Amino acid sequence: MRRQDNVVDGVPYTQKVKGLSCDYGPLEMVFRYYGINISKYEIFYFSGGGYSMGYGIPVKRFFEMPPRKPPYSFTCVGDLSVGGPDDYRFLANLFGLSFEIKRPKGSNDKISWNRYWTEVKSIIINDTPIVTLVDPLAWPLYREKMNITKNFLLSRSCCVIVIVGFNETNKTVCVNDQYVGYTKGFYRWVKLEDFRTAVKRAYFELRPSGYSMYIIKKISTPLPNEIVYGIVHQRNIQKMKGIRSSYDGMYIQKNFKEFGIDALKALQKRL
Repeated sequence: MRRQDNVVDGVPYTQKVKGLSCDYGPLEMVFRYYGINISKYEIFYFSGGGYSMGYGIPVKRFFEMPPRKPPYSFTCVGDLSVGGPDDYRFLANLFGLSFEIKRPKGSNDKISWNRYWTEVKSIIINDTPIVTLVDPLAWPLYREKMNITKNFLLSRSCCVIVIVGFNETNKTVCVNDQYVGYTKGFYRWVKLEDFRTAVKRAYFELRPSGYSMYIIKKISTPLPNEIVYGIVHQRNIQKMKGIRSSYDGMYIQKNFKEFGIDALKALQKRL
């Protein structure tokens, strides 16, 4: 792996596909950077996709997120109940990788940003790409492609990208952006000012998630494939049975009462 200036060289690119969360593409890019031959579909399956469901009491949420207007409620999630930090850490461990989430915080936004940006630069310099959450509506190019000309601050969204470099001289950030339907996604440079706004405004799981980053590093040798598939299959069956310990901690919250087959039964009774 060779670094050119302040850019991590050789991070492969993958495009967002319809029907899968935007988490899986960036994770695929980083996993492949470390020599792990894996697809976003496998990441989805290994995380419990197709085997997971959560059911809970309807909850009204008042916040700004397009395209629906607040309030709205949710009662049941299927494959959306996979893909949290615990699922990704589980997956990383199978392939000899570490997975860590950092959310640098300070007493005010300026301090939080400075801590985040200092952390980003130190990690990139050590040839480690970073997965981060952003609100793409904060980037002029996205708003132009989506024909949003005004009041974009009243709307918020979230997507996941990979940070692969930075340039302190001209104040820009280099990213692998999986949404090539909007723009060229491979090693795309964006203004630091726009990048900061996008990171600050990101929403995830109905909560503000500004200045969040996923840090994945190679620490050991991956497990053999036959062992990996055995471990994954066993965990997915546990998810299907509704065993709470197999679900990501992000989804074990007071609003979700049932999981797996019990969630399906609860939904059936309601319908």
